[in-house]
Amino acid sequence: LCSMRYVSGSLLALLVEGLYGKNPVMTQYWSLCLKNLVVVDPNIGDVLLPFLLSALDVSAVNQSHQAPVAMNLMSLVFKPLLYPKPVILKYLPTLLRLSLPGIDPSDPMKTSVTLHLYSTILTWLPVQSNYTAHRKAVYPPPYLSLVDASYVEYNPYSEDVAQAEWDTLASYLPDWSVAMFDRIFMLLEAQEAAVSHAPQSPIIGSIAQCVAFFFQSVAHGDPIRQQVEDKIL
Repeated sequence: LCSMRYVSGSLLALLVEGLYGKNPVMTQYWSLCLKNLVVVDPNIGDVLLPFLLSALDVSAVNQSHQAPVAMNLMSLVFKPLLYPKPVILKYLPTLLRLSLPGIDPSDPMKTSVTLHLYSTILTWLPVQSNYTAHRKAVYPPPYLSLVDASYVEYNPYSEDVAQAEWDTLASYLPDWSVAMFDRIFMLLEAQEAAVSHAPQSPIIGSIAQCVAFFFQSVAHGDPIRQQVEDKIL
């Protein structure tokens, strides 16, 4: 058991190598394995997330096919990387910024994946102008500590550090919220006029779900909600 972290690290290297393969079925298997690995040891997120974010960077034009895979995987790992330890917190502003171009009328698949990612984020993360970091006692120990007698916590949770990360996120959310709705309006304008008896575009359902989750996650009276409502109305 003393080598559990070594095993998880070795598996991470293997799974990352196969993540962007040409076989979509195998890509899904790699993604599910990575999700399970993150549940066991959330600290892996500090290695995995920078790797995934690099696929969203505008400079990665030659790897544009990697972006949907990366965003799909981040949808899978978002919850276990937010709780029981908020590893993903410091990466969220970058993730939200880099993923915005994914809402693209000319690329329905990437748009669908991006809207699904945002729906997942908004399912688990309340949108607020101010956050208060939880006390360490609120978070249970990682699962890895239950099976590894020699477990030593890497980068232990700090309320001060977490509060700084929450504050950074809160300062970015107003701009992101407005930018997301700008993209959604652009997407709606690009939709072809509905033809009688024609099936509705699946993108419309994804948009409706994302917008519904947004307004469910932001409280009435919060300045972010007021800002978005003023824009829409």
